[in-house]
Amino acid sequence: MNKNNKLEETFGSTLATIRKFKGMTLEQMGEFIGVTASVISDLEYGRTVPSIKRAAFFASKLDQSEQLLIRLSINDNLRKLGIKLEITPKGLKNVI
Repeated sequence: MNKNNKLEETFGSTLATIRKFKGMTLEQMGEFIGVTASVISDLEYGRTVPSIKRAAFFASKLDQSEQLLIRLSINDNLRKLGIKLEITPKGLKNVI
């Protein structure tokens, strides 16, 4: 959660929402995408963050917006690096 007690939209939380909406288990989604269930779990819980290339691949396989998943991947990587910037649909913004 951020300082305003608002849940942050992350690649992992979005991936979990997509998986649940499609009625898939971790194992089923992993098999469908071509990775292990533990890779899906690590992504969903934010233990790992996908590269831009992998985020685009996931979007393609899951029939989701590349723009959204790539943006979330970049923001997660920025957060992980401690860089206080966020990419929004309208552009860059500073994160306090």
